[in-house]
Amino acid sequence: MQGAGEKPTQGIYSVFPMPQGYPAQPQGHPAQPQGHPAQPQGHPAQPQGHPAQPQGHPAQPQAYPGNVYSTAPTPYPSNMPGQPMPYPPAGQPRANALHHPQNVQQPPVVHQQPATNRAAKRKSLIKCFICLITPLILGAAVGIGLWWYFTGRPSSEFCNGVDEKEGLVELGCVTERPSSEFCNGVDEKQGLDELGCVRISDQAKVVQVYNNKQSTWSTVCADNWRVAHALLACKQLGFESIDSTHRVYLSYINAQFKTSFVTIDTSKPSDYLQGKIKTSSTCPSGKAATLSCIKCGVREMNQRIVGGKNALEGEWPWQVSLHYKHHHSCGGSLVAPQWVVTAAHCVSSSGMSMASRWDVYGGLIDLRTKRWMGSSSEVSSILSHPRYDSETQDYDIALMRLRSRMKISPNLLPVCLPYKGLKFEDEKECSISGWGQTSQSSSYIPNVLQKAEVELINSKRCNSSYVYSGKISPRMTCAGFLSGGVDSCQGDSGGPLVCKEDGIWYLTGATSWGEGCALMYKPGVYANVLELSSWISQTMEKYL
Repeated sequence: MQGAGEKPTQGIYSVFPMPQGYPAQPQGHPAQPQGHPAQPQGHPAQPQGHPAQPQGHPAQPQAYPGNVYSTAPTPYPSNMPGQPMPYPPAGQPRANALHHPQNVQQPPVVHQQPATNRAAKRKSLIKCFICLITPLILGAAVGIGLWWYFTGRPSSEFCNGVDEKEGLVELGCVTERPSSEFCNGVDEKQGLDELGCVRISDQAKVVQVYNNKQSTWSTVCADNWRVAHALLACKQLGFESIDSTHRVYLSYINAQFKTSFVTIDTSKPSDYLQGKIKTSSTCPSGKAATLSCIKCGVREMNQRIVGGKNALEGEWPWQVSLHYKHHHSCGGSLVAPQWVVTAAHCVSSSGMSMASRWDVYGGLIDLRTKRWMGSSSEVSSILSHPRYDSETQDYDIALMRLRSRMKISPNLLPVCLPYKGLKFEDEKECSISGWGQTSQSSSYIPNVLQKAEVELINSKRCNSSYVYSGKISPRMTCAGFLSGGVDSCQGDSGGPLVCKEDGIWYLTGATSWGEGCALMYKPGVYANVLELSSWISQTMEKYL
């Protein structure tokens, strides 16, 4: 880290001095856990009698889930040219080099007697029949599949968490069934048609519900608002309890959230908040209801260490370590006692998608103390975004539901999910943290949590031809410095990018991918939590 007033020139990784003698680790390969034997290098020896394999075959590129920090200029090899690759989880094995068989002996040619003319004609007719009937069968199958997809999909595919209409689970459902069934307070699709109908908006944290009669989001007035309604709203946001609820004058609310209002109708029986509302032109009391479901984003340790590299206890209390088969693999962010946000690429492979192989450790900064410090839990389920694309790394977000609640303490606290309307200006100073490699040129993984400060980079600049050439989707955000020097790296994948607003820390991104570590014009890319927070809330609500 640089001293006060200086621009950082090294990544989180580069914040620490690197041990000498470690081999260069190309971006995209998972960081090796400490104590594991090094991977064999080069091509395996050829058997006796065969010529040696030609040299120069490239090693198979690996997708990589992430870490924080590096400076080596080695570009990340990609198995699909031009495609972004995620930082691999720490401890993933590297791929062997390609091998091409040499001197493979061809099987002997067997000559057969020609069939009789009658047998040959019979075979010819059978082949023609197969050629004619196969396209018809395939066409029918495709037609049936398309018909089922557009008219007969199971309810589990409706409102599946894809944010297409301002945070609603899936407003495409509205065009395929009566809109009166969506967010009407009546459970008609095993609750799936009532997911994502409540949200927290504006800096004032006002409560909004989706008004299906007006097809818009409406601010809930404080009139007739009770604690019971607040608890119901929090449960619909995926939280088990409430932190606080208040009333705020409408004059303190942003204009975009004062276009539609609803009041609570106490005479309406419903298990959902949206089933207890009635439309109103304004709030009779002149006040709206505000809500906080969980104490989050406020740490007790406020000391700032300029130029430091090791994090202090309680400095980043939401940072957790995700252990796959008892070794650190990825990072994550605690957003509720039983929920962790991480990157989908950390858990996308068949083996790593098994919840029973994962453990989560929080409330500590030194991984060597995980057995007696902080809190830990097994994972009961892993839920990746249904639109995650392993080639482009779009929608690179996932949730882990913990088997037991984490023990909240000054060293272990949730980070806040962003509210609707929260925006951060370009070049805003934010923070990243993780246990990933401290340099691209070294496989060293620190035991102590590392941290660094980075700047947000707007998508237009990050998508420019000299940076990532259009690879940045709306579900991604860039952070770092175009001059390089500070970045995430292997082992940091899924870890938090957090930004502070009005004294509260908000989860802004989850470490996703990048080209190299801390290279010039190659900043870190993070899953954009501001765009994906609705899916997070809806998934938490569904599995509460």
